[in-house]
Amino acid sequence: MAKKIKNGFSIIEILLVVFIFLIIFVSFSYLLADNVQSSFDNQERIKAEFLVREGLEAARAIGAHDWPSLAPGQYGLVLADNKWQLTPVPENVSQFLKQGYRLITIEDVDDNLKQVKSEVVWQNIFNNNKISFALTYLSNWQHFVTQCSDGLDNDGDGFIDYPDDPGCKSPLDDDESGAGLLPDPDYEYVCDGLADCGLFFDNYDIPFCVYEPRMITVSGRVGLPEEMPADLRLSYYIAYPEDKRTTIEYFDLGLVNNGAEFSLDVFWPGIRPADQRVEIHIGGRLLDAETKSPLMSQETRVAYYWQPWVCSPPDNYGQGSDNGFDIIVIENENEADELIVVVKNNNSKALSHVSISLPPGIVALNPQDKSTYIGNHNSFKVENPANKPFYSIKFETIGEGIKNGESEVFKITLPAGSLDQDYSFTVQAKGGTIEGQVIIDFQ
Repeated sequence: MAKKIKNGFSIIEILLVVFIFLIIFVSFSYLLADNVQSSFDNQERIKAEFLVREGLEAARAIGAHDWPSLAPGQYGLVLADNKWQLTPVPENVSQFLKQGYRLITIEDVDDNLKQVKSEVVWQNIFNNNKISFALTYLSNWQHFVTQCSDGLDNDGDGFIDYPDDPGCKSPLDDDESGAGLLPDPDYEYVCDGLADCGLFFDNYDIPFCVYEPRMITVSGRVGLPEEMPADLRLSYYIAYPEDKRTTIEYFDLGLVNNGAEFSLDVFWPGIRPADQRVEIHIGGRLLDAETKSPLMSQETRVAYYWQPWVCSPPDNYGQGSDNGFDIIVIENENEADELIVVVKNNNSKALSHVSISLPPGIVALNPQDKSTYIGNHNSFKVENPANKPFYSIKFETIGEGIKNGESEVFKITLPAGSLDQDYSFTVQAKGGTIEGQVIIDFQ
């Protein structure tokens, strides 16, 4: 008898098909939800960054008309009679962002310098808290000139202002007759000139045409009589621009001998379009190893500086913050247009990648696709162009990236004329699951 063959699907086959379909459906649903969240997040970030920048400009306007009102504390903002005013409670911005509020935090650096933080907090569509903020410094320099920066010999010792007057500890010192290293007419200095001893910096007073903020290394060597050790003390401060001036910092490098080499890492504040002068000073003294009295009659100094006649200021400059990432974007239009992006990662998770949007259809000339970009701290694999997370040039960190307040600088060369048109640059930085994204609009 011939066997009958049954056609059709078994229960197991049907369940397998259903299971595969469910996997595809769930994966697609997650992908769709992620795209929807990313779209909403981008829209919210744009609104938040605008509110953050508006908060800083409002604080600047308030300080220009009423400096004493910028007292330390946390405030909201209100616009009354076309003038911004501080209020004692956070400002409700829920008309722009879900459960959103804006907070202005003011801290005293000194009597005439304030740190202002503009912060916007809101909830995304999944009720997760989001935050965007930016910092700036506001100064009252136009109303206050210290004795150590007024061009006068206030104490009658024949020396004028910091660093020439030994009674001045910094340009912010308001007393030239302070307890500095005062000249003693009866004191015989070991070093009457560089022929006897001194400090010899490798680069004396040179222009420094670097737009982005960064650390630089200053180096030199020691000159001393043979078999005569001394203590080496170096100093550093930002002299200009005035709103970034700092008090003097001292660095004791310990006992040195003739021919000893030294180096010091210091901060260069970068150049903004409105800056008229940027300058940092590094000084050095040799002190007697036992008495700590100065061996040199004058401090040796080196200055790194920039002024518009040295090199042109950047054409456009913008900055913003998101989720612990501080980002600066600088446009510099030369024969080949250059884009400089500075990313500071304040998070504990290391930077994994940075994506910088490109104008539509434009491919960066440098760095090239699949090349290795050498940064200040890390090397990066380059994808140029990349289509994810948006049309961009993408830098993937090789090894462990920057974290805990470290900064990285990315320089991109674009074809000439690429920056002629108004264009908003989007920069995304990511470390672990933390993602920050800012949009810089140069229009």
